[in-house]
Order: sequence, then structure tokens, then C-alpha cells
Amino acid sequence: MDEPTEPRLLEANKPHRKLFADLKDIFVIGVILALMAGAALLSIALVHNIDSKRTATRNAAAARVIADEVIADIGKRDGGAARKLGDTKFQSMYTDKQLHDQFVAIKPVTSFSHSFFRDRLVGNDTALVMYRYPTKDLAYYIRLTIVRNAKTGIWQLTDITGNADLSTL
Repeated sequence: MDEPTEPRLLEANKPHRKLFADLKDIFVIGVILALMAGAALLSIALVHNIDSKRTATRNAAAARVIADEVIADIGKRDGGAARKLGDTKFQSMYTDKQLHDQFVAIKPVTSFSHSFFRDRLVGNDTALVMYRYPTKDLAYYIRLTIVRNAKTGIWQLTDITGNADLSTL
């Protein structure tokens, strides 16, 4: 009598085996879909990161053009030209003559050739651009703050700061 009972027990377990196999297949498919979704999100993030770096490079280059013009104006002691590169607040704070006088006051250090020192973007709309003037005794640094106007998209000078002590800039 035992013989007919055993095949019935094995046959009774077949639906459970099929259910287990179906669940295993569903789990494998779910893991594969999750991995594919993760890979897609990662590639989107990488594309966004590359785009952000390109934008930052373009922004730094645009701000650097304005900064180079201001440094040239400092070398020529042309306060009027530098003032025109400033935003409205900068222009209201300084007259052409005031800038000219300040540029003349720093002539002993800015008479030497300058070199680009470094730049740093603060967000997407503000750049701090620094130049180094090596003198006989010490170096003098000028930091220019260049900001992109939100309405026009034009980069404009908002601040000129100079000091021999780099840590103060």
C-alpha cells in the first residue's frame, strides 16, 4: 500500500515547485530590471555632470574675458574703461577719477607684468579671478569679482580687491 501513496505525495508537491520556480523567475527579472534602471540613472547623472562641467568652463572663460579687460585697464590707469565694465552698483560707488587715482596708487606693484593666478566659480553666476604681480620684494595679488547679470546674462565687475597677503583675499 505504500507504493501508491508516495507518487501521490510527489504529485501533490508539483504545484508548489512550479510556484517556487515562477517566483524565482520573477525575482531574477526584477533584479535585472533594477540593475538596468540603475545603469540608466547613472548614465543620466554622468551626462548631467559633464554638462555642468562644460557650463562651468564656459562661465569661467566668460568671466575671465572681463577680468582680463579690467587688469589691462588697471595697467593703463584707465578708471573710466574699468568702470564701464562694472555693474550699476559698482558704477554708483566709484567715479572714473576715483578708480584712476586708485590705479595710480598701486602703480608701484602693478607696473610689473602680471600673470593669471587662479579663478573660482561660486555657483554659476559669480567668478573670483585672481592675478599675481611679482615685485622685487614680494608678490601682490588682485582679486576681481565678476558676476553675471541675471537679466542680461552679461558678466560685470562688482569688486576689485588687492593685497600682498594672499590669505586676506
